[in-house]
Amino acid sequence: MMLPQHKEQSLQQARETKMRSRPKLDPQEQELIFQEIGYALQSRSEITLTLFGSYGDRIITGQPVIYNQHKKTLNLNVGGDIEWVLINDIIGVVNSD
Repeated sequence: MMLPQHKEQSLQQARETKMRSRPKLDPQEQELIFQEIGYALQSRSEITLTLFGSYGDRIITGQPVIYNQHKKTLNLNVGGDIEWVLINDIIGVVNSD
């Protein structure tokens, strides 16, 4: 039998061990990501982004609308809704063309 505070501490440790660290992208990968985003912005084509998450990656597909260099964000039109994506969270890009 466990004391409640020990049980909570054990659960917290289990959650933390499942957390992943952000992958380090090399300069070539970063350049490829920016090229794909730039091409999609110019051609108004859809892209599929793989976004880093501490507990698992997230994949979204949409049309890039605005790239804000100052805020390092990308506006993505996903099914009529605008979604803000942090550029630092992007770990992969596939152009739909």
